[in-house]
Amino acid sequence: MKNSEKYLWYYDNVNNQLVLNSRSAVENVKEGHYRDKSLFKFLSSPKQKNLSKSLQLIRYQKMNKPNRREFLHQNGLYAMGISSLNFFAKVSKKKLPPNESTIENLREKKDLPLSCVLDFNTSMFLAGKNLLGVLSPDHNYLPLWVLSVKPNYEAEFHFWWPAHNLGRWLDAMLRLESATGFRIPPKLESACVNNLRRFFDNPDHICINPDPEDFFELHSLREGMLALHALVRYRDDSWARAKAKKMMETLNRAWLDEGKWNLDAFVNSKRKNHLGRHFDPTGSCGRMIEALIYFYEATGEPLAIDLAQRFAKYNLENSTNPDGTINYTSKPDHTHSYMNTLKGLLLFGKLTSKNEYIDRVSAVYYTSIRKLISEAGFNAHDLGTDGFGEVASAGDSAQLALWLALMGDGKLLDDAERLLRVRLLASQIIDTPPLKPVKDDNAYIHRDLTNRIIGAYGGCHEHPHGGKQAVTDVTSAVLHSVIDLYNHAVQYENDKLIINFHVSCETEHATIESKRDTSATLKIIPKKLCPVMIRIPNWIPKESISIKVSKQTIRAPIAGCFAFISPKRPSGTIEINYALPERITKDTLRGIEFTYKWRGDDIVGIHPNTDFYPFYPNL
Repeated sequence: MKNSEKYLWYYDNVNNQLVLNSRSAVENVKEGHYRDKSLFKFLSSPKQKNLSKSLQLIRYQKMNKPNRREFLHQNGLYAMGISSLNFFAKVSKKKLPPNESTIENLREKKDLPLSCVLDFNTSMFLAGKNLLGVLSPDHNYLPLWVLSVKPNYEAEFHFWWPAHNLGRWLDAMLRLESATGFRIPPKLESACVNNLRRFFDNPDHICINPDPEDFFELHSLREGMLALHALVRYRDDSWARAKAKKMMETLNRAWLDEGKWNLDAFVNSKRKNHLGRHFDPTGSCGRMIEALIYFYEATGEPLAIDLAQRFAKYNLENSTNPDGTINYTSKPDHTHSYMNTLKGLLLFGKLTSKNEYIDRVSAVYYTSIRKLISEAGFNAHDLGTDGFGEVASAGDSAQLALWLALMGDGKLLDDAERLLRVRLLASQIIDTPPLKPVKDDNAYIHRDLTNRIIGAYGGCHEHPHGGKQAVTDVTSAVLHSVIDLYNHAVQYENDKLIINFHVSCETEHATIESKRDTSATLKIIPKKLCPVMIRIPNWIPKESISIKVSKQTIRAPIAGCFAFISPKRPSGTIEINYALPERITKDTLRGIEFTYKWRGDDIVGIHPNTDFYPFYPNL
């Protein structure tokens, strides 16, 4: 092995600069990918004096304008060898759940945005507790649909579409348990699994209400497969493995490659009632690709990847355009379904190394999704309309930004954290006035409502930035996204610790403490001595950054969007202080012109505002 290959960093004597030693960087240079000198050049001198040889990476440059894939390599994490997606990483289970005094402390900080108050662990814990409370003993522990609250705070739960929520619930809760150790009461889990078995017990092997008077639909194919995947991955459930294969056999027969379903292939299609929408490709099969990829990765079942390829091929050609615009040939009309179709296409491209899928999703993200999901995270539930909002699609967008970043476009981590802060965390209900049940009959839909609304992510909402409603499938979907962001907040790979997000959390490899007011302090407490790479958001004024290790100021080189902290440092806490620049922006949503005050990537004030479950403080 060459001397320089033993080190994460080495000094390039020819070009007089410090260089990150990354196998992926070397491979990409050999393949001729464009390199930007600024990614590797630093003003500081190297401390390793015994390194005399250089690989001279920078001499392998192409001076022509890069294409999109080369652009991703040029600007992102791929050059640093950070490319893994840890969807199912198991992290620390030692973190105690927040107690009531912790929650009260959060509620007292009403002048601060929720993104400056909530940490990952508390947010996920509250969401998990909320989802436990939606299982109705009056409905055989099936999930309730929504806790609807009127402006006068009269409220009641509504029960509807259990086949959709059942899969969402199991997916979110089993992921939560794996990521944090959240305890699911065995009685509730057993009831949900038994309900899932009942709902899958039909000749089509799809998750559908066994009541023949209920409607036939294909929108919940994704949710059914997500639940089966979760049972296989986290419970090694043989029934779920076998049922998933039978389900895929049905779908493989029923799907026509021209983009339609042969409904006659479904016995349940003979029901007199059909759901009024979501039989379109993105609303049925496109949104399911993600779940098929997860199932394939968990089991290696060939039919899963074969079916995913059929769905992906059609949706690539008919739901997206090469220029990044939305292709309406497939008649997409539901934002969350379209976003999940993009997620599936991206995962399929990564799994199969088909770069055309990755490039296409990247193009759609930059051209369309950044407009579809506003900077503050608002989007309409119905694609391309000015209708009511929902939060799940912002979670999908944050995941897309995260995955594209980990595939090479590192600056998109800024998008992922912004959406986490200004929409996902901002939407969570951590306080409420007392709720008055519509009926005082002690039915579960009217019982203990004030406590049971806490922890929900803001669901569907008429006001663009307020009027949060506890909608079960949205809370489950957002929790799914938040867990993914949490699993990637701190990564330990190739003997280095990587900090991707400036959000407080407890993980297996490090404790992160983020404090923000008029300026920011980020503390990282590594659990082992190793090189540390800390993301530096692009909006931070570089001159404002100061870094300390064990209270000693150090100089740390910044490459791309990461600061590098050498392992040759004192052990102890790493502290980064930086400015939070303020700015004012405006936009018009649902006919209302809003003014936002930003501090860093937080919204600290908005006008006009609402006092009915607002997302942000008043400006």
